[in-house]
Amino acid sequence: VDIDFELTDPAVTQMLATAGGDIKDIVSTTRSALQEALQYGNENGWSIGQLVKGDENQAGIQQIVEETYKGRSTTIARTELGNAQNAVTAARYQANGVALVEILDKGDTDDDEPCKEANGQIWTIAYFEENRLEHPNCTRCAVPYFGDASPDRS
Repeated sequence: VDIDFELTDPAVTQMLATAGGDIKDIVSTTRSALQEALQYGNENGWSIGQLVKGDENQAGIQQIVEETYKGRSTTIARTELGNAQNAVTAARYQANGVALVEILDKGDTDDDEPCKEANGQIWTIAYFEENRLEHPNCTRCAVPYFGDASPDRS
């Protein structure tokens, strides 16, 4: 099975030509975090100062904005390149007769619950193609699976 590719690979280059589609997800993630902070602040009678600072249960707007913009360029690069690489990986696996993949989704900066749950699961190529990444900044990837387990997701 041919699974090697580089950033200069024509298939990755073609996929990157449509890059940017997930940037809206980054924006919506930030918007959701701000909406949650505003709702929490309203429910708890916060002042503007409290809304900016947050508390031990809810990040304030200052923290949300700092976290959003501090790593935004890395998040965009990781998300777009990960999406492209996983699309090309799925296409290559499928072209070489690989029907199932094992999901590797538990990097040191990617430890949310859906990713922890997906890590180690066996998926069909079709399901992997539709779920290449869980969220912006996701580190999900897949390796061919040749065992006899039934897929966890198809």
